[in-house]
Amino acid sequence: MTLGEIIELARLYAVARRAVQDVVDAIQEDHRKAIAARLTALTAATEDMKAARAPLLEAIRAHPGLFAKPRTQDVYGLRFGLRSKQGDLVFDSEDELVTRIRRTMTPELARQLIIETATVSTPALRKLAPADLERIGVKIGEGGHDVTITAHDGALDRMIAGLLSDSSVEA
Repeated sequence: MTLGEIIELARLYAVARRAVQDVVDAIQEDHRKAIAARLTALTAATEDMKAARAPLLEAIRAHPGLFAKPRTQDVYGLRFGLRSKQGDLVFDSEDELVTRIRRTMTPELARQLIIETATVSTPALRKLAPADLERIGVKIGEGGHDVTITAHDGALDRMIAGLLSDSSVEA
């Protein structure tokens, strides 16, 4: 075999690779065109969905007594109603709290509660028992309730977000 023959084999391989790339490019272009062709309808339907959500949200806020027990309702593929909301963690000074945690908690627990920059880890604090929070001077504020509306199939929301954020789409 000569170098010329090997170069010819390389050319044939390059031609085959180009054919595959052409197919991939066509698929990507079809995908872009499909999104672009339906982008106006998708945007309009999404706006209609947001507009239909707003009165539901306001109705739930205006009538929380309807959601005493059960707190949520499951109908039409939606769960809506009220959900418990965590109260704010209230403490005087973060520096003083760090000092109290180091003084009153085990070293292992203190390492979990205190971020190395000498700030308090509120997610870790939320896991403490109320008595432990009281011991270090943290009070739990009023949590109340927050309105919740979620679709059972969250994949649609993720798909919409992905389609609308596709930067290669030109409307």
